[in-house]
Amino acid sequence: MNATQERRQAICSAFRAAQNAVPMFVVYRPTTLDRPGKWLARMHLSQPESPTDLLIEADTLDDVRSQLPPETVNIGRHFSDDAVIEEVWL
Repeated sequence: MNATQERRQAICSAFRAAQNAVPMFVVYRPTTLDRPGKWLARMHLSQPESPTDLLIEADTLDDVRSQLPPETVNIGRHFSDDAVIEEVWL
């Protein structure tokens, strides 16, 4: 297994382990102050409501999406979301 496959397996494992906490990935546009120029996806939990340390970083939106667990579904974004949020995956 190569490094990319190992990383994907770790992301999927963390997502599946958090099912009781309603995990979601928030995808951020490449305009964040901490990682400008990079697309990001951070896993958040709803119970308790909090971000996690699990972060996907890539050069393109498609590259971020390709690393998300296959069972996630894009629900878009809410009109009141911060402008840096591109979409959310459940």
